[in-house]
Order: sequence, then structure tokens, then C-alpha cells
Amino acid sequence: MIDLSIKPVEIKRIEAALGSKAKQVPRKVASAVNKTATRTKGFMAKEVSKELALTQKNIKSTISIPERATPKNNSVKIVLRETKKIPLRDYGARQTKRGVSYKISRQGSRKLVKGAFQGPTPDIRKASWRGRVFARVGESRLPIVQLYGPSPWGAFNKNKMRRPVLKLAKKQLRKELAEQVRRIKLSV
Repeated sequence: MIDLSIKPVEIKRIEAALGSKAKQVPRKVASAVNKTATRTKGFMAKEVSKELALTQKNIKSTISIPERATPKNNSVKIVLRETKKIPLRDYGARQTKRGVSYKISRQGSRKLVKGAFQGPTPDIRKASWRGRVFARVGESRLPIVQLYGPSPWGAFNKNKMRRPVLKLAKKQLRKELAEQVRRIKLSV
């Protein structure tokens, strides 16, 4: 979880600098914080996708902004949910003659799960499997288990990505605030 907010002292300083146009400040500050939160969501997804071979779309689905900033409350939280592991199909799984190959790490090579299979195949009508990867347990045909890769939350915490993302978010927040102050000064 990443918290973004602007201290009341900073808001007072901006209001004092703007003088008669100070009424617009709370709304513009909330706008700057919300834009920064959206950009921070992208920063987080980008950092995780550097480590995991997942699309940013899959990663962003695990990141949320529960409450937006308002003129009365200028803080926002960006939450990377602790989700279950991601199905192996999202890691570029491909069925081969020997099993299913996949790639978890961007830097690593493809790995193989011998004897695993993906469903559905063209001659089997089990559409609910949607390309997920399964493996048999033991020597018999049943039971089968679905295979998973790591979650974005685990990669984010294991690789200690919070500090660099927070640094980028604070830099972005300063930039957004400067832009909003510039817009207030230009308004008639």
C-alpha cells in the first residue's frame, strides 16, 4: 500500500502565493493527487512487469485505488492486493509434445512441466478450462490440479519495489502540483 497526501502547510503556502485565486486550490490539489495516484498505479505495474513475464493489464487488475482525493480530503491510497497466485496460462504457457512450457521471469529462460496439458484442445469441448494448465497427480488419470505462477504482490514485496515506486510517486506529485498552480495562475 502506498499513501499519497499533501501536508496542510504546503497547501497554505500555495494559497498565500495565489492570493485572490486561492479558492480554486483545494479542488486543484485533489485533482493533482488523483492524477498522481493513477500514474503511480502505472509505475507499480511497470516495476512488477520488469520482474515477471506478465502483461501490465494482468498486473493492473490487482492494483486498486479504493478512495479518490476530494477537496476536503487530499490523501489517497494505492493498494496492490494480496491475490492468489496467477494461473500459469498468463505466463505464456504453450503446450508441446512433452508437456507445457512457460516463462515466469523476464530474465530467465522458459521452463517445462513434463506431462502437463492445456485445455481445451480442438477436439475436446471443455471451454471452461480457457487455456489453463493442468497436471495429473500420481499415476492415474484423476485427480488433476491446476498450475499457478507467482502473484504480482509477492514479486513486489520480495524485490522491495515499494521505495522506488514511492520516490517516483512523490516526484510525480510535485510535478502535478506545479502544473495545477500554473493553470490557476493562467485562469482569468
